[in-house]
Amino acid sequence: MRGLWVLVISTAIVLMLAVPALGDSGRFTDKNDVHGRLDIKSVTFTHARHHHDRLIHRITLYKNWKSSLLKRGDREIHVLFDSDPNKGYEDYSFATERRVEIFFAGGDLHARLFNNLGDPPKKLAPLNVWRSGGDQVSFSIKKKQLSHRKNFDHYRWAVLTQYGRRGRDDCSRKKPCFDYSPPRHHRYYRHDL
Repeated sequence: MRGLWVLVISTAIVLMLAVPALGDSGRFTDKNDVHGRLDIKSVTFTHARHHHDRLIHRITLYKNWKSSLLKRGDREIHVLFDSDPNKGYEDYSFATERRVEIFFAGGDLHARLFNNLGDPPKKLAPLNVWRSGGDQVSFSIKKKQLSHRKNFDHYRWAVLTQYGRRGRDDCSRKKPCFDYSPPRHHRYYRHDL
């Protein structure tokens, strides 16, 4: 009987070592709590199926929307990234290592990565971005693009949307509606790599 247990445990260890670690993935929901078209419903993160070093982030909104909605500067989607293990992450700040801006220009949807530590932030690279449904947008980013650090085992991230429109009391251009995921009083999401 003892020999059988040794065989089972040995086989399990060999299988665990043979299968590459895929990192974690997750989905977080957000309350329907903000006026305007860019109210966040959920955010997800995962590793690309055949490229472990490529991460996919998806943002789902409560309402369907057209990509052209993001062609004005008062309608924006930002994703903030940071891998600093000493930072508290108590509240949102654009003082993170990296920022992805999703916007509409020239008839297409774009995602651009910025080094957010400089003043002004420096453009680093365009990213693959696509609509994965009428209420969703997704983009992919390589692990090495997330940080200026060479070795890091996790990063923290958050999503911020801004929506403004003409001539309305709620979500006007002067007082646009903002949504945050996670909500402002929570820490950033953590993704262990």
